Amino acid sequence: MNSSNIILVLCFLIGLACNSNKSKPNKIIEADLVLDAINQSILDHPGTDSLYYTRAQHYLAQLNYDLAVKDMLYLVDRSPDIPVYHHSLADAYLDKGDSYQALKTMEDAAIQLKERIPTLLKLCEFQNILKQFDASIKTCLRILEKDPINADA
Repeated sequence: MNSSNIILVLCFLIGLACNSNKSKPNKIIEADLVLDAINQSILDHPGTDSLYYTRAQHYLAQLNYDLAVKDMLYLVDRSPDIPVYHHSLADAYLDKGDSYQALKTMEDAAIQLKERIPTLLKLCEFQNILKQFDASIKTCLRILEKDPINADA
C-alpha cells in the first residue's frame, strides 16, 4: 500500500471517529483505534512526513497539544522548507496557550522561509491576535514592499 492510500485510509478513520454520533466512551475507543492505525503506519513507513502530520492533527482534535507540538517540532526540524509545518506548529502553540512560542515560531518561519508572503500574512494575523499592532503594521508594510497590490495586507 503506497503512502497516499495510507493517508486516505487514515483520514477516513479520523473522520469516522470525529463524526460518530455514538456515546463518549465509544468515541474514545474509536479515537484510540485511529491513533493505533496512525502509529502502526508510522512504524511501517517511518520516513513519511504526512503520517506525522496526520498524527499531529489527530492529537489537536483530541486537545492533546503537547503531543501535537512534539510531532510538529519533529516535522519542522525534518522538513524546514514546508510552510504548513511551521504554520501548524504555531497554531498548536497558540491552542496550547503558549502565545510566546506561537509568535516566535511564526517570526522564525518568516526568516527561514525567506519572507514568503503567506507566512508573513500568518505572522501578521498572530501579531493582531496578540495585540501587537505596531509589529503587525510593520509586517503588513513588509508584505506591501514585496507585493504592492496585495489585498490581504
